[in-house]
Amino acid sequence: MSIVAIIGLQWGDEGKGKITDVLAADADLVVRFQGGANAGHTLVVGSKVIRSHLIPSGILHKDKISVIGSGCVFDPEIFDKELTTLKKLKIKTGKIVISNNAHVVFPFHKLMDGLKEAHLGKAAIGTTKMGIGPCYSDRVNRIGIRVSEIINSKNLKSLLIKNIDEKNFMLKHRYKQRPISLKKMLDWAEKYKEIIKGYTGDTEVLINDYADKSRKILFEGAQGTFLDLEWGTYPYVTSSNTIAGNIYLGGGLSPKYKINVIGVVKAYSTRVGNGPFPGELDGEISELLREKGNEYGATTGRPRRVGWLNLDLLKFAVLMNGVSSIALTKLDVLSGFDEIGVFTGTKNSGRKKNISKAFLKTNDLKLKLIKGWQPNLGDMDLYKELPKNAKSYIKFIEKFLNTKASIVSLGAQRSKYILREAIWK
Repeated sequence: MSIVAIIGLQWGDEGKGKITDVLAADADLVVRFQGGANAGHTLVVGSKVIRSHLIPSGILHKDKISVIGSGCVFDPEIFDKELTTLKKLKIKTGKIVISNNAHVVFPFHKLMDGLKEAHLGKAAIGTTKMGIGPCYSDRVNRIGIRVSEIINSKNLKSLLIKNIDEKNFMLKHRYKQRPISLKKMLDWAEKYKEIIKGYTGDTEVLINDYADKSRKILFEGAQGTFLDLEWGTYPYVTSSNTIAGNIYLGGGLSPKYKINVIGVVKAYSTRVGNGPFPGELDGEISELLREKGNEYGATTGRPRRVGWLNLDLLKFAVLMNGVSSIALTKLDVLSGFDEIGVFTGTKNSGRKKNISKAFLKTNDLKLKLIKGWQPNLGDMDLYKELPKNAKSYIKFIEKFLNTKASIVSLGAQRSKYILREAIWK
């Protein structure tokens, strides 16, 4: 199949960046279709650690085209910083195309994001304060400003006046802050117009042209299924649709094309920010998992909440994304545990099978303990080399989800993985 999607099946931070980087080696086009600079992907190439927040992970392959699709919100400042970082690291990058229809994150979006979170206090969502939600809100309210309107700035002044009028009212009367300066925003837009104008285009034309010619396209998801605006743990979710169905909208792909969806699953569970997290651990085990797995947000640096794998929720994620197979990541982190827990359902068997389960407490869940293994998996290259108990753990997950693990990742380095079946078919 010439179209593959990488989708997170948990709360993000599953290791999508590495899997995308690995599969991008055989792709022609790598596309981000939702989210913005609130997505943190950590890539390790040799001794270099690259943290990408906005630019697709395929950028590390110099012969590929990376696309920021119309469903994304585009932050010119972050884009410029990431390009500068890649140049400083002397990494040869591929071509980048930004959708003319992507909405632009202005400095005032970040300002409003931070002020709202502070105003909410204990009721705060726990956003990255990168302005993502306010920018998507402007899009829905039909006052957003798109990339094309930055480049062709004939009507930009009138658009900005319309956009910031409401915000200035809020700044004055709710937050007691100074108003947004129209001149500063026009100067800001002019500065970044010069930086981004050589990268923009009609990405939907490019994507469908490649699909029509059976060229290989890799869609890169951000965040995870349970942060989806529609199907996640609402209201503690992100501001876009993270599931595979949004590829057709946010990516601009025609629905006539079928997608091979690879669901990325961390071998345990993590979550950043507020909201329900059934299966969350505390105490010594949680600290050990966090340190072994380096579970700190790539965007915010916040410690991630950790827990055992919740297979019941994963089954829902597999269904909602039409997953063909899974990529199981960070299996190496579980080495050294005598027992590994997995949650397989709720103690109340009559409970409806829907996302409301995500609001259950950990003690409402059925816990199964599986024997662990001691050997370090990082030096193993073949599936048959894995310890018996590690393979038993994988088989248990596969049987429960009725889905094969086509990729098993055993470390942060791009070479540390086992491919069990062909992805590009």
